[in-house]
Amino acid sequence: MASSAMSDEASTYFIFNLEKRYLYTLDLKSRKLLSTLKMPSEGTDGIGDWLIDFQRLDDQNFIAQGDNAFYFF
Repeated sequence: MASSAMSDEASTYFIFNLEKRYLYTLDLKSRKLLSTLKMPSEGTDGIGDWLIDFQRLDDQNFIAQGDNAFYFF
């Protein structure tokens, strides 16, 4: 399962992959991967097995809600 969002100027694309617990940031102009952010799946900081919600607030702030935790990053 994956969720995605695009930047306001449509130059960057964000993909959150729940299966691997990664947030990928892609540059659409250069077609390159800009960053990869790994999230834990278990433990006190783990997001859990289900992604309930993923939202882009702006190009640097995101909300992800799993069945175990709520993330603001």
